[in-house]
Amino acid sequence: MKGPFIVALDLGTSGCRAAAITQQGKIACEQREELFPVRGVDGSSHYNAQTLLEVQLRVLNKLLDQVTPSQVAGISVASQRSTVVLWNARTGAAVAPVLTWEDGRAT
Repeated sequence: MKGPFIVALDLGTSGCRAAAITQQGKIACEQREELFPVRGVDGSSHYNAQTLLEVQLRVLNKLLDQVTPSQVAGISVASQRSTVVLWNARTGAAVAPVLTWEDGRAT
């Protein structure tokens, strides 16, 4: 194993988190930032894709201020499993909002 930590990136309903996990499964340190979905009067619930990316990168970079990249053996990503972002390959912009598990359009 390259380093003693696995970095876990997590997108939850109300925020993004990055954690350094030891080989024993303990959280050595973590960073978290709130991120709430946009909820419409029609019951829709989504994130702005660019904002989601910026927040997740910010918590990852804050974590890497505590744990150096050389200490990281790998990265895992956890999300709500229904969260999908479609990016335009030419422009790098998201094609649509990121629907949450709470949004009926996600089905």
